[in-house]
Amino acid sequence: MHLDWWTLGLQTVNLLVLLWLLGRFLFQPMARIVAQRQQAAAKLLGDAEAERAKAAEALAGTQRERGALESQKRQLIKEAQAEAEATRTAIVEAARKEAHRIEEDAKNASTHLRAQAAEQVEHDASRLATEIAARLLQGPAKQIPLTGFLGGFENALASLPAEVRERIGLQGKPLTVSLSRTPSPDDREALLAALTRALGREVEFDTVVDPELIGGLALETDMAAIENSLRSDLSHVLDGLDDHDRH
Repeated sequence: MHLDWWTLGLQTVNLLVLLWLLGRFLFQPMARIVAQRQQAAAKLLGDAEAERAKAAEALAGTQRERGALESQKRQLIKEAQAEAEATRTAIVEAARKEAHRIEEDAKNASTHLRAQAAEQVEHDASRLATEIAARLLQGPAKQIPLTGFLGGFENALASLPAEVRERIGLQGKPLTVSLSRTPSPDDREALLAALTRALGREVEFDTVVDPELIGGLALETDMAAIENSLRSDLSHVLDGLDDHDRH
């Protein structure tokens, strides 16, 4: 067997040139592209992880803020209730003395009429004490943002029967939400989010200012009425005082 060393050498050179060309114009560019894609993927993953961490921190901050607002609201109600109870006690004591004097002057009045008079006096005293507490809360209530009332409002709306929630906002006109003060853009955004979560869809709404709420918000439709405000809290306090007096 005879080897043509010249042909073999030429083929070897051709092979080396081919390998060099492949490495220069194919393998190296492909390696760079793969490296670039890996870097881009790593950056995307890093950005996504950073956004996730930021969202988790924002959610935790919102939950902490909501907890602090709920605690502040409960403290204000507790203080107002204590003030109302103290005022009611003083008024009731004075009213009882007056009722006793009247009773002495009218011994012939029926027991039923006397009981009715005493109950009315105690109710008026409780109502007056509650009105005083409402005036005392006017100032502190301005420090509580709307978000402090949105949690209870959303829960109350979401707890309505499904057939009622499905009909809310479908009357061809925006819902009317009453607020204790003019809402900021952030307040409107938070209110829209709460309505959307509770009803399962976005709805249009208008807002009106009702200072009688003291603090909070209310929604009244043909199907339901929802209110989470200091006014409703004080109304519950008054009902509790009346129940206490009746027993």
